[in-house]
Amino acid sequence: MSRAATGEGTLVVLDIDGTLLDTPHLPAWRRGLARVLGDHAPDRSAEISVEQYHRHVAGRPRQVGAAAALGIAGLDPTPELVEELAVVKQELFLEQAEETVLFPDARDFLDAAAREGTPVAFCTASRNAGELLAKRLPGLDGGDWLLDRLHQSLGPHGHYGDVPRPEALRRVARAWNWSPDRCVLVDDALSGVLAGQEVGMRPVLLDRFGLGVAAPGCPVVATLDELRPLPGGLRLPVA
Repeated sequence: MSRAATGEGTLVVLDIDGTLLDTPHLPAWRRGLARVLGDHAPDRSAEISVEQYHRHVAGRPRQVGAAAALGIAGLDPTPELVEELAVVKQELFLEQAEETVLFPDARDFLDAAAREGTPVAFCTASRNAGELLAKRLPGLDGGDWLLDRLHQSLGPHGHYGDVPRPEALRRVARAWNWSPDRCVLVDDALSGVLAGQEVGMRPVLLDRFGLGVAAPGCPVVATLDELRPLPGGLRLPVA
């Protein structure tokens, strides 16, 4: 893959869950679904594969993810079941949330971005990811600078879990007075990448698990080490 393209003069928008933070969302979805199925459909399987999670659940608002998880299990995602699973999953996630860590390549990437003064911003549909990241940034080089950029990116609520992903990305761009077509989005979820393309951002898909997920015209990297923060943007692979 050529490494010739440079996204200079761009705002680098970073997804948080799965891109920067190794959050226990998939285990929580699996355990939550098992609990709900035990009450309503004990003959159904609660297993969600890594590929199913990244294709259908990751990067989506909680209720949307719950509906997708129920569908994977072969259940009709009625509003009552969706809400039940969403609540149970959140309870289980919070039990493990403090075990969340930065991926090593994410730590290196953020350290480099702070040193270079790369114009970074953050976006998440999770109601918890922003707070979890905020607790882990002070230990990094330039942690205070990164923390300020996190807070400005996510606004007073600390997340964009209540709006569709394309609108969340537009809000992040507006928070920094950048047009979406001058933004590079780095996301590990196909849904996030497609939302970025919808609003005119240039997306990069992070495929940590080698799932072969792809979107037309979107470069794919296996690790953030393949992306180089620059003072004016990001060294990019070519799709």
